Amino acid sequence: MISTSKEVDILAKSARASYNKKKKGNNKILLFLFPIILIVLIGLIAVLDNESSEVGQEQAQSILGSVSLEGQPVLGPADAKVTVIKFGDYNCGACAQWDTMIFDQLKADYVDTGLIKYTSMNFPFLRPSSFTASYASEAVFAADPEGFWDFHHALFVNQGAWDTAEDLVELAKIAAPNVNADELKQNIDNATYKAQVDTDIDLGTQAKVEGTPAIFVNGKMTGADYLDYDALKKLIDQELAAAE
Repeated sequence: MISTSKEVDILAKSARASYNKKKKGNNKILLFLFPIILIVLIGLIAVLDNESSEVGQEQAQSILGSVSLEGQPVLGPADAKVTVIKFGDYNCGACAQWDTMIFDQLKADYVDTGLIKYTSMNFPFLRPSSFTASYASEAVFAADPEGFWDFHHALFVNQGAWDTAEDLVELAKIAAPNVNADELKQNIDNATYKAQVDTDIDLGTQAKVEGTPAIFVNGKMTGADYLDYDALKKLIDQELAAAE
């Protein structure tokens, strides 16, 4: 049967009306479902992020919780039940803040009282001179372990005043005068202690260090606020209580 043009127009209009009605219905369904889908996706992302964070914490605790500190500069008794590890970059302004605002209190409360052992590990990444300073600090430690900490602190206090090997040697003459300046310069230039720095970087990378300073207490990373001494103290006290 052949339809007239008028009948065709009527059928076409009816089809379009039916399609538009279905389309509007589908749009309403999509508008209704979109917030639900969005909430589910956000929740899923949060769960996955939390699981990733927990895995990272477990990995860090496994790696750093029982890591050997042999060959590392350590303050405090070797048999202390709690170990605090700081990863830092000598060009890091936040690390300098931590060193001048938190370290002395930590040392007085826990290191000098024999409750914890503390070490600082290299995690240079900001500038080429960060690596140079790490090589210098390792060279000073090898030559004069007792003078290391004065040099370590001097690097933070004098940020911006050193950049080259020559600058670092001049700083060592003041902060670690027992270190032979010529030998230190040679060790810096030759990156004699690069392997020690690389070991620290590898440990930090495995522990998921993403910025500095990164503070770990028995392998557990402290919160994002690196200047929150109360939070650090709470975590240390918890680990001390658990070790009893």
